[in-house]
Amino acid sequence: MDMNLGNRISELRMAKKLSQEELAKKVFVSNKTISSWELNRTEPDLLKV
Repeated sequence: MDMNLGNRISELRMAKKLSQEELAKKVFVSNKTISSWELNRTEPDLLKV
């Protein structure tokens, strides 16, 4: 399977048994932002996260 950033975020989130909403709260973004990252629509801004 081709591993891209969105897949990796999703894989790590699920390994930690976190919902998108729980991860969003931990990194101070919305759950829609997490979804967008996991779907490779956008990427995290590493200066903000």
